[in-house]
Amino acid sequence: MASSPDLFPNVAFSDVSAAAPAAEATAAFGLGATTGAPRLCLVKSGKDEAEPTVDIDLADAQVFKLGPMEWLCVCDESEAKAGVEESFSRAIKVVLRTEAESKAFSLAFQQWKHQVISGKAGERLENGSIIASKSKFDTKIEASSAKMYFHYYGQLLHQQNMLQDFVRT
Repeated sequence: MASSPDLFPNVAFSDVSAAAPAAEATAAFGLGATTGAPRLCLVKSGKDEAEPTVDIDLADAQVFKLGPMEWLCVCDESEAKAGVEESFSRAIKVVLRTEAESKAFSLAFQQWKHQVISGKAGERLENGSIIASKSKFDTKIEASSAKMYFHYYGQLLHQQNMLQDFVRT
């Protein structure tokens, strides 16, 4: 079992797209130093923890079970080439030592991921509702802008219906 529910020493990981062999590392869930967003950091054994080998933002990450002790972590990344930003998915295979550690890893991932989805404890939107989940729309569009957008098109639809009723009579 791991020494802490958020720290998993001696895991093996490999980038699925690279031909490099699996490396020994410590997997650590925590908040990013600059953004404060939940992250999964994989730090190669013998490296300084301040410099993670692989740093995964949990906001857009998913984890899939490959076997009793194997997980595939998929996240979205982007890269700028010649002034054009290209988005792609990155897959990291994580192998844990025991099934109990694997189950704890899955639970830790879900708990940290839930922090991303539910927002800050009890955070409310501008319309008064509590955040249930965050989609790409929610992260890119402010609540007030969305409210104004839907209000405008609601009024437009109402006017269109009134005009159709007038034309029919």
